Amino acid sequence: MAGGIVAQYGFLYQRNVFLNIILANLGMGKMFVFEGADDIDVENTDDRIFKIANEKSGYVQVKSGNVNKYCFSKIIGNWLILETSDEDENTMYRLIVENELTYDVYNSEIQAELRDAYISAKNAKKSSICKKVYDKYKEEIESGKFLSILKTFISKIDVQIFPMENLTNKSMEIFNDNYNSDIQIYDIAKEKRYERFQQYIFADIDLALKDKKKYVLDFAKCIQIIGKCKEEISDKHYKVDFSQFKKKKEDLAKQIVEEAAWQEVRELKYVNPSETFVINEIIKELLYKEFRSVYIKPRKVDISNIEQSAKENYKETCNELGEKINIHELFFNTIKKTLGSSLLEDSPIYRNGCYTYLTGDEAEEDVKITWRVDNE
Repeated sequence: MAGGIVAQYGFLYQRNVFLNIILANLGMGKMFVFEGADDIDVENTDDRIFKIANEKSGYVQVKSGNVNKYCFSKIIGNWLILETSDEDENTMYRLIVENELTYDVYNSEIQAELRDAYISAKNAKKSSICKKVYDKYKEEIESGKFLSILKTFISKIDVQIFPMENLTNKSMEIFNDNYNSDIQIYDIAKEKRYERFQQYIFADIDLALKDKKKYVLDFAKCIQIIGKCKEEISDKHYKVDFSQFKKKKEDLAKQIVEEAAWQEVRELKYVNPSETFVINEIIKELLYKEFRSVYIKPRKVDISNIEQSAKENYKETCNELGEKINIHELFFNTIKKTLGSSLLEDSPIYRNGCYTYLTGDEAEEDVKITWRVDNE
């Protein structure tokens, strides 16, 4: 795996761990902090210390891939540097890793190796984590007390193994139990609501890190986000933050347009060959397809009515334009017409997506439409 891909995967893993920690510990008075300071990076890659502030505040280090002894020494070093004299004796230190460790961190010989790693950093660069540990504990190292301190500290560390798949499944299970009980008809709506919650949290993390700030989430803010997700996705309604959806799907839309395999792409180019126009309309179709996937099985009649209404609007526009139909007028006059469904939000974003879907190969034959006219 290329370095960039590994880093991206590591960051995704950390975010999902953070999400799991939130869902497993959410309660009044609790606060969760995602922060990544340069001086606590591990191996200069993608690792971050998560600080969880609540009645049992503490630190969580997350690492995807494999954690060798060298990496572990830097993780412990991070925590030793962070620890202060007024730190609560109940402070939690948790190491969450994707794969099993190949050594026992509580083994005396391993702990002695760690001590030696910090001692050998006496003449290392000042920016080195091991060197910082040496400088902080120089007196204890020289007096021979450091190994005892190290053993006591490691005894407070809880090492947990969470493969990505298990992590995601557990988070979804917690979310379903606590925040999806109102969804009784559409199981896929439960999945989509969880994904929406995930998207909002991840987007907020991105904004904070972009501004070089820590991301802080308290109970009230988290409940507000969950409430928003409930309003947007339910048995009766489906609504999307289009700006977020667009960011998520833009690369896929560009790929679809570039490959030009979809009938919808060819239809849209007939209306307007601008790549930007076609990409934007394909994104709207992807949104409609997502909506459709949630409700098609249990409410097939409602979906059919939406698409039949769209087909009737298209035919009505053709009649209004008469024998000499202008392709642009046909497109823009058709997409202005509402679809008359309480299930689908009445906005150009959803309407356009539906009309574009009906120009594609996946649409039922009786509702298919085309922007291609021969009498311009």
